[in-house]
This record gives sequence, structure tokens and C-alpha cells, in this order.
Amino acid sequence: MPTVTYGTTLWVTANDALLKVDALTNKVESLDAPVMRGDTFLALADEGLWATRWEGGKLYLLDPQTGDVLHETTLESAVNPQLVGDDLWVGQESKRSMFKVDRDTGAVDPAKQLDYSAYSVSGMGDLWFLEPKGDSVVTRVDPKTNQVKATIDFPAEQNCYLWGSTFPDSVWTACYWHDTVSRSVARIDPETNTVATVATVPPTMGGYVIAIGDHPWFIGTYHDADGKVFSGLVRIDPHTGKTDRFLSLPGTDPDLAVLAGNALWIPDEYGSRLMKIDLADLDTA
Repeated sequence: MPTVTYGTTLWVTANDALLKVDALTNKVESLDAPVMRGDTFLALADEGLWATRWEGGKLYLLDPQTGDVLHETTLESAVNPQLVGDDLWVGQESKRSMFKVDRDTGAVDPAKQLDYSAYSVSGMGDLWFLEPKGDSVVTRVDPKTNQVKATIDFPAEQNCYLWGSTFPDSVWTACYWHDTVSRSVARIDPETNTVATVATVPPTMGGYVIAIGDHPWFIGTYHDADGKVFSGLVRIDPHTGKTDRFLSLPGTDPDLAVLAGNALWIPDEYGSRLMKIDLADLDTA
């Protein structure tokens, strides 16, 4: 359930609809749009809402107020739109690459290709990949020149990413797999291109880190003593890596959360719902 936000408005994908949510009033407006849960990625830009459809093989520019299609481009296994300065880059999973897109027309430039991965995050004018050297190396690339500016080793298991990172202050690696084990998350300092902090979170299948106020929180999936799956938030000291608070979210399967209207919004794929947690409540977790 991909979610993006601007100010106090959120957009969440449903099946053939964008859900437009007012973060202050909780009012939900459903907009007809060619998006689907599970295979759509979103990026909000000045010109509109970019949406990639993996299964549909499409890149769309949508009007975020109406859901109307402004541009439509055929792109097999399209994923992960990322804004880098004034440029838009979109991943093509079948080619394990990212391509530059004309923001005025939606056309893909085949000459502008980055052969690292279809998945990256944008930060400080660069794209940050966890390939091609493996899950334990962050590769920082200047997309204008295709120059590798840095490679950063970090402690990892497998299937790692940088989702939830905000540059430059809260850039964290995290990993996910099917077994429940103690896992490491690492804070990357993009000023020095080094690992600044490593934290070990309680045994988990994995998750991601999001900055909430002055602290990063790990949002992960766990098993209880009876083997039932649940999720929860673990607060991390960004300097020492120690964890000191835990908030359980029973019966949820969290997708990537966003902040809006003094609240944390967590899409729950398992429950087909959007959960809202007031930030003040996290102070007492």
C-alpha cells in the first residue's frame, strides 16, 4: 500500500483508486486512478503524482487532486520513481536498471541508464544503491555522470535497502528475510560516506527505520511466543545504537510509513487499513 504525503495530505493506493486522506480530519476521498495495491510505487512532484505499475508495465503521471492521467508511458516492470534534483529516474526491474524520464512528457530516455539496480533512494543529489556488489555494500552514484562516488560496507544479512531514510540526518540500512533473528541496522553518514552507528534490534523478520523527531524508530515484523506474527516500533538512540522503547502493533503487516499532521501513518497490508499513531503517544511507549 504505497503512501506519499505533502503537508497534511496523504495519498494511498487502493485497487483502481487513490485514497486522498486529510491527516487532520481523517477524511478520505476516493479518486479513480489506474493504480493497484501491491504493484504500484508513487512519487509526488510539482507536475503531479508519478505512479509506476509493475504488473501493468506502465508509468503514469496523475493529477493528485482528481486521479486523472496526464501522461502514460509503457515501461515493462516499472518500479521505484525517484526525484533527484530536477530529474526523475524510474526503475525497470526486468533490466535491473534505472532510466531517466522526461518530466514534461513522461518519455523514457534509453541513453540515460544506470545499471546498478532498479531500486535506489535519492539523497543529496545522488542515487544510493545496495547493488551491484551485494547486500552489504551501499553504492553512491552521481546519476548525471554515472560516477560511483563512494562504496560503503555495512553489517547485513540479506535483502537489504535504505527505505525510510531522510538525508542527510537519518540514513539507515535495514534488512528483511523470512526467519526471525536478531538483525543489525546501520546509520550511514553521507557527509563522510561511512557507517556512523550500528544498532541491534530484537529478533525480527526485518523492517525499516524512519526518523520521528530526534530519534529513529525501527518498524519491524516479529513472532510472539505462540508463533503468531505481529509488528512493532523500537526506538533507537542515533548515537549509541541502544534501543530503549517498544510499541507493539498486534495483527498488522506494516508497509512504509509516513509522517503527516503530527502523526505517524502506517499502511497495514494485512488489515487493508491505514493506521494513525499520534506522535505524542510515542513519548509514552
